[in-house]
Amino acid sequence: MHPLPTGAPPLELSDDACRSVLARTCFGSLAYAHQGRIDAMPIRFVFVEGWLYFAADNRLRRAIANDSWIVVSVSDVLDAEHVASVVVRGTGHSAEHTGSARTDVAALRGIVRLRDRVPVTASQLGRRARTHAVLRLRVDRVRGVTTRLPCAKMPAINMLNTREGVWPGGTDGPARTLSGDTSNE
Repeated sequence: MHPLPTGAPPLELSDDACRSVLARTCFGSLAYAHQGRIDAMPIRFVFVEGWLYFAADNRLRRAIANDSWIVVSVSDVLDAEHVASVVVRGTGHSAEHTGSARTDVAALRGIVRLRDRVPVTASQLGRRARTHAVLRLRVDRVRGVTTRLPCAKMPAINMLNTREGVWPGGTDGPARTLSGDTSNE
């Protein structure tokens, strides 16, 4: 990727470049309409064969029942000064009982890839009640741009050297908790 000069307009990404961003990232924001309101939430996902697969609890499954319009936004930091941003629009579908054996097998590949991305400890292997199901988003439209980050260069944060839930404040002020609190307790 060639760096964009300061002040350059965003560079439109091709469909293939957008799909490449989706394939190498795993976290984004999902937005949907439910009962006349727009809601959004962070999701972890995988992109497999033109579909985004993500876990959904019962509330989210009810909100985005089959054929609901969904938007997913993903950002991929390319280097210290550039970011790719991709927005996907499509419809939500169950990843189970898809209607044919062929699409069930394709959906199973997405489910397995999504579950493979989650580290599992020995204590988590026991049988538990299922609280989430995997849904999939058929990617109907994808748009993306690469742009220069508008922020000043920030020092790298070493998460291993931070107290739990606290980001270092550096020279700009006191340490902040993830909720934005600046108390040092």
